[in-house]
Amino acid sequence: DKGDQGDQGPAGPTGVVSFYTATDADTASGNLLNPTTVNLYAQCNAGDFVVGGGFKVEDAGWVTNNSPSGNGWVVSAEVAGANTTVTAYAMCADTTP
Repeated sequence: DKGDQGDQGPAGPTGVVSFYTATDADTASGNLLNPTTVNLYAQCNAGDFVVGGGFKVEDAGWVTNNSPSGNGWVVSAEVAGANTTVTAYAMCADTTP
C-alpha cells in the first residue's frame, strides 16, 4: 500500500544558465634585454563562477603566470616587442536565472 503524497519540497539550487568570456587586455612595448611586465585580471560577474581561462600574446613576449585567481583568471607576461597586446580570458558560468 502507498501512503498519502507528502508536501512539496523546497526549490533546489540554481544551475548554470549559460557561459560567457570575460577579458582584460593591455598593449605595451619592450625588448628582449628590457621586457615590460604586463599583469592582467579577467573577472567574472559577481555571483558567477570562473571555470577556466587562458591568454593570447600578439607579437613578442612570454607568459610567466596563467592561473585562476578569486573569481577570475590572472595572466602575467613579459613583453619583448613593439606594441604587443596581451589578453587574459576567463571562461565564466552564469548562474543568474
